[in-house]
Amino acid sequence: MSSYRKGYVAEKGAREVFESWFGCTVIESRGSHGAVDLICGNGIQTYVVQVKDVDKEPKIDWNELCKVAEKFQAIPVLAWKQRGGKWKLITDVGDLDVPK
Repeated sequence: MSSYRKGYVAEKGAREVFESWFGCTVIESRGSHGAVDLICGNGIQTYVVQVKDVDKEPKIDWNELCKVAEKFQAIPVLAWKQRGGKWKLITDVGDLDVPK
């Protein structure tokens, strides 16, 4: 599977998570190379989401994700699809081993 296709499938999965778990309407940034893949909102809360589908800890630019979140008054989220298809939603960089 190409990396583009793998990313597309992961983004669709994350979209389903935010729609079903949080009742969000989701805007996708197809083929994005920026900090945000999805913008999700349910009328109560807005989330800006970076989606990763990896077996090891993902590398993201948390500072950039937070800058975009600030503009939308949103919660920055890393949606990480792990082995076995489980999703981990991370809202604090302290939960990752990444540069702060």
